[in-house]
Amino acid sequence: MYRKISYAMIMMLLLLCVMASQKAYAIKGVDISTLLRQEADGVKYHECGVQKDPIAIFKDHGIDLVRMQLFVDPNTKDTGTAMNLDYVKTLAARCKAAGMKIMLDIHYSDTWANPGIQTKPAAWKDLTQEQLVAKVFEYTKDVCSQIKPAYVQIGNEINCGLLWPNGNACPPDGNWDNLRALITSAHKGAKAAGKKIVTIVHVAENKAADAKWYFDNLLASSVSFDVIGLSYYQEYHGDLANFKATYEQAKSYGKKIIICELGEYYTSDSAIDTSKSATEETQAKFITDVLAINSDVVYWEPAWVWNSPVGYRALFKPISGYPKNVEMTKGLSAFGGSECK
Repeated sequence: MYRKISYAMIMMLLLLCVMASQKAYAIKGVDISTLLRQEADGVKYHECGVQKDPIAIFKDHGIDLVRMQLFVDPNTKDTGTAMNLDYVKTLAARCKAAGMKIMLDIHYSDTWANPGIQTKPAAWKDLTQEQLVAKVFEYTKDVCSQIKPAYVQIGNEINCGLLWPNGNACPPDGNWDNLRALITSAHKGAKAAGKKIVTIVHVAENKAADAKWYFDNLLASSVSFDVIGLSYYQEYHGDLANFKATYEQAKSYGKKIIICELGEYYTSDSAIDTSKSATEETQAKFITDVLAINSDVVYWEPAWVWNSPVGYRALFKPISGYPKNVEMTKGLSAFGGSECK
């Protein structure tokens, strides 16, 4: 008996050692949807003064997942909406070759979808609700079959639903039945492409009460999806305590939580930071504080340095003020790896 107990204890200690040596975070991800356009525009990325492939730089700091936006038929001349299926397939193949998992963020639109706008693709605008449900299944299955992601977002920041007006759930004319049908159809389409694909419903609610309203209604009748996704930007969602309350409310529904979008400024430029207190150090602390709440995090557009409101949130900063030649910030080191000395 003594020997058996001792052997069990030894095996338990070995297991604990293995667990302790594994990555601290289940998902450490970045959304680098615009990377190919950034590179085409001549942006060069550096890690501690050495120019490198930015994907390699992210891997150096423990990033193991890449999120990418997908639009149905976008204006590819615009840097911000270049992400059609061919573009995403190219970027996904490059990331997979580097050993990264893929999170596909399907906007179900030709342009940006967010809490204030969820415009149907032009080619889908005249479809009935029944036809739209069928189209969502077919489209989701098709793109997932081609890209083979590990995770799929059913829409982007769908606080009032998606594919308006059909899937608009907000008062006065909200239709939760329509929204549930569209979400379930997308979920089934993803699973038809790959049973292990994890589906996400992603919202950007900035109050616990709003998250409760949303998920109480969404889950009041039959609907299928796997994970709740949240966004967190301090300028939109308040301080850490406010976000934590929203997070705890979302967590109460018994589903895994992924912070699908996270971002914070590193610059003290008063045009975007009226407190003039944003620095690389405060950016790094912000990331560290959020990881302490939930370790499944995707940082939004850390490589997008060409547009200043986005670029000042990036995990790269211009070298000598030149926006096409950039060096990693301390914020990237908050995910892991070494800081530049």
